[in-house]
Amino acid sequence: MGDIPVGSPFAHMPDHSAPWPPAGPSRAAPPPTATPTTTGPDNTATAARPAKQRNCAACRLRRVKCERPPGRDECFKCLERGLRCVPYEGKDKTQLRNGKRVKAAKELYGDLGPSSHPSMSMSATPASSAGSPPAVIDSGALAPSVLYSSGDVRLGTIELKETVMSSLLDSFFSFRSVAVFDGDVNFKKTFDLAGRRIEQLDDANQVLCTVLLALGARCSDHPALIGSSAPSMSSLRDATHADTDLRMYGSLRAHACDTLVQQALQLADVKGSFRKASPENVAALILLEGLLGVPRSSGGTAEDFSAQYSVQVRDLLSRAQEDPEIAKRMQGTVLTWTAFIRDAFNAASTGQTPTFSEDDFWLLRGEEDAPPSLSHTLARPSSGHTDRDYWSLVDSFTHHIAYLGRDTAASLTSPRARKRPRLDEGFARRYLDEGQEAMDALPELLRRTAALQAPPKFRSDAATLVRGLRLSVCNSWFLFLRVVRDRLALRPAGIIGSVEAQACAGAPDDAYWERLARLEREALRGAFRASREMCATLREVLDQGIPLGTHEWLDVRGAQLLFGRLPVWSRLIVERPTEEEGGWPGYSIRDKVDDLRTIARALRSVGWASATLAQPLDTISAELARAEAQQAFFAPVQALAFDSSTPFGSLEGGLEAFLAQQVGAPTGSDTERDFLAAASPAAFPPALDALNPLPQAEFDALLQSLGSPPLSSPDNPSCPSMLDALPVFLADSNTRPGGFGAVADFAYGVGQREGRQPGGEDGEGMQGRLGHEDRETNHRRGQW
Repeated sequence: MGDIPVGSPFAHMPDHSAPWPPAGPSRAAPPPTATPTTTGPDNTATAARPAKQRNCAACRLRRVKCERPPGRDECFKCLERGLRCVPYEGKDKTQLRNGKRVKAAKELYGDLGPSSHPSMSMSATPASSAGSPPAVIDSGALAPSVLYSSGDVRLGTIELKETVMSSLLDSFFSFRSVAVFDGDVNFKKTFDLAGRRIEQLDDANQVLCTVLLALGARCSDHPALIGSSAPSMSSLRDATHADTDLRMYGSLRAHACDTLVQQALQLADVKGSFRKASPENVAALILLEGLLGVPRSSGGTAEDFSAQYSVQVRDLLSRAQEDPEIAKRMQGTVLTWTAFIRDAFNAASTGQTPTFSEDDFWLLRGEEDAPPSLSHTLARPSSGHTDRDYWSLVDSFTHHIAYLGRDTAASLTSPRARKRPRLDEGFARRYLDEGQEAMDALPELLRRTAALQAPPKFRSDAATLVRGLRLSVCNSWFLFLRVVRDRLALRPAGIIGSVEAQACAGAPDDAYWERLARLEREALRGAFRASREMCATLREVLDQGIPLGTHEWLDVRGAQLLFGRLPVWSRLIVERPTEEEGGWPGYSIRDKVDDLRTIARALRSVGWASATLAQPLDTISAELARAEAQQAFFAPVQALAFDSSTPFGSLEGGLEAFLAQQVGAPTGSDTERDFLAAASPAAFPPALDALNPLPQAEFDALLQSLGSPPLSSPDNPSCPSMLDALPVFLADSNTRPGGFGAVADFAYGVGQREGRQPGGEDGEGMQGRLGHEDRETNHRRGQW
């Protein structure tokens, strides 16, 4: 009859596979003992029920009936197979619950707080997502366990409940990563054909499935992750528009997400995903690289998978010549282009030789020649087909930035290039020109993306690809700035004291360092533009209501790089003086406030997926408050259109008459104070009460207590009155926390008094030179 499950109604029927008649008792066995009897209620002797025979371990494992010959300890099955018959050690009886499951759940997920405790009781039924039946989540509900048996590693049992697993996968596919799933890796179809059971998948798809579960956990709204009181994914767009701080939910899901990532790494190692070449393994490694954190510097990564999946792509491209199916899935797909671009920039950052050769690049393009140059593509007229114009520019743009990264490794960052006594100035100039060309092409690339006439999903994917290319160009500027600054750090002391755009009349070495300093200034200008481009990208996404805590708007690795290195690129925005402060023209205090507000909004939104990525929010908020205070201070000053080179003392009637002329107010003893106080009372330090008429001696004592010499002394003959002394007082207040000396310095023309021109030819204002920090910058830098 065959093996019968233990729990079936036929479990106690005789097993016809056993020998018949059964073998008699062994002569060495003791004689059977008499069966004891007991007295029943009617005083009749009844035979006692024999003790229930326990199955052996082998029969229990095979789920067959275990029968033993009389007087023998071995069962028939074990005797036939020559196995050692060992009794099965059953589980103890279920005891009353003592809270161990709840404790284990808290250790896995963390304490979710009172607002979500109904869903986190591991014996309760949490509220599931819309359309999903309720499920009971145990302590291992979010951890697929891997069984090791006879050297064969497989996902034999899945502790992840089906409803939770479906929720995580649906979360991923709701915001799928266009960098991987554009048809070359159709995992969803494969998973459906396998009955949505992980153990039915092959090794490569099992690894890919665990990676997708970890990715889905980053953006899922399942109550087992973030509690029942959290907003649903359908309401994330409203939360993005409302600028809701979502960092709490990123903290709640952190431990479960990290656990899933570590299990995905272990399974990838065991299943050979780092060694066996397949499109599924390439996709899994690319996504795993995005799940791991990145350092805040631009040199290297914590876990670099670029070499592994690049080698696999090379192997698959070589096999594509004989296998049309692989050629269809690998040649010219977004998956292989992602691997190629990342390999190019990884080589530029680490100085290693790129993995892909020119022949590999030819195979990747489908055995076609390279497209025209970026400048040639931009100069060509429109073809009349929006999709053709879009792809032609994307193709040229991708080649442009990829080749720039590949050439950087050999010319700037390789060990041989770093050992050279001097920087390759010719390639450095080429890097600046081509980087500037790529930045100038971004507006046209965005215009062609917006002009696409295609279904909404295609347009969304096209916009996601362009954002990835856009941020790749921006990151390249910080790499070049790092290389130039590392070279400048090697200059001998005393060679150059300032960065001035003038010819050097000294030795040849002096001229070299002067050119290098000028190169740093141009790189700094490009990096600042790249920082503002990143802010513009974030602003566009937030204005569309796309939640940044998902991977719909950008690939996972790109989001890690953008927010993981946010302290690097946002620092340029914080420290760069505005045109009101004597900085670069075209960058006002209002622009700085808008940029900082955008960064703060983005950090609050990305907190849904990861509280770690949103860590700089407190520092950005403090800098935003400082910038808003400066903006409030500049508001009345910007309204006064006067020539800063004209001192107030030379005007007829003095400052009082000038203010009355500007605002149409009658003259009076308190005109200046009333006007300034009404314009922005909170922006001025208390020391501005010195605008009231005070004795000259008291005013000198006040300045002397703040570290300034008395203005009426012979050392300061140029300031005969207190009103004329106001610019000097405000300028010296720059050394005090919260002082606005840097603000008033430009507003009242003190920069000219000290021999500095606001907004110089090369962007030099009150700081005197670019690349060097003023006192206010040093004060802010302590917070970073």
